Amino acid sequence: MNKKERRNYIGGSDVHHVLSVEPYGCARRLWYEKRETPEDYTEADNPYYRKGNLLEEPAAQIFMAEMKTILKTPKHKTRNDFFSGHCDREIVNAAGERDGIWEGKAPSRNVYQQIKKTGIPLNYVLQVQYYLWLYNYLYGWITVLYVGDSLPIVEALHLEIKRDEELILQILDACHNFWRMLLNGPAPEQLAPTDARCQKCLWRKTCQGLGEISLLPEEGDYQIVNEPVLEQCCADYKEAQGLIKEAEELKNERGEALKILMGERQKVATSAGKICYQQIAKESWDTKLLDKTYPEMKMKFLKQTNYRSLRVF
Repeated sequence: MNKKERRNYIGGSDVHHVLSVEPYGCARRLWYEKRETPEDYTEADNPYYRKGNLLEEPAAQIFMAEMKTILKTPKHKTRNDFFSGHCDREIVNAAGERDGIWEGKAPSRNVYQQIKKTGIPLNYVLQVQYYLWLYNYLYGWITVLYVGDSLPIVEALHLEIKRDEELILQILDACHNFWRMLLNGPAPEQLAPTDARCQKCLWRKTCQGLGEISLLPEEGDYQIVNEPVLEQCCADYKEAQGLIKEAEELKNERGEALKILMGERQKVATSAGKICYQQIAKESWDTKLLDKTYPEMKMKFLKQTNYRSLRVF
């Protein structure tokens, strides 16, 4: 089903937009897209979308092998005129009947690690619940596949989602409201201009009445670009910064605990590792006193180095 045909109905991948669920969903963006509003900017090629498409079949094969079940090519479903679409695969039970839906995801390393830590993202859940209603099934599975960029690393998570009638009613109600706005207006509410979702939106000029939007105007001029690879690298860097901070806090916390547990002992060995907690003497220069006492020496040996400083925030 191509992009133009998808404008005639609401599909599973549209649901997070209908509900404006972070980090990517925006009902107003979907409204522009389905109304065929001319885009302000050209959509850049996203290698992560291609990666997801390429890895769908391997993810399906891994699911079938590890879960001892069968997946079949899905049938396209349509209900109530504008509800339509198809899941990635349908699950076949022991009796040979199709009774569940399967979705394959191949996110970045950081998203994969976050899913391992906190569970299934809401946008994934909404998509599966929509398909459970569309196909009238009671359960579904998501396989989250991570393939390393430089090393032959493959990891897969298989996560089950049961049908949630209350959530489905919320989804359907939001979809009906969106479709009424699509046909008769008005447009869904705008996000704040500084929202990260606006910075890469193809309709940000039409929507906000602005050209290039600066997230940090007080910090100077920033060129807003639509480059998925650069964006993902930036997101990975910020994620790594957060992991370093968390790791440092945990290290400091455990370090203080180790000092208390060691007591007067100086060296111990455990099955987890060796611990050394000894008194040491350290000599260092008092640079402030040196600068104050011999300022001319400081200027004589002062060396200037020029380089580009990278800051990501």
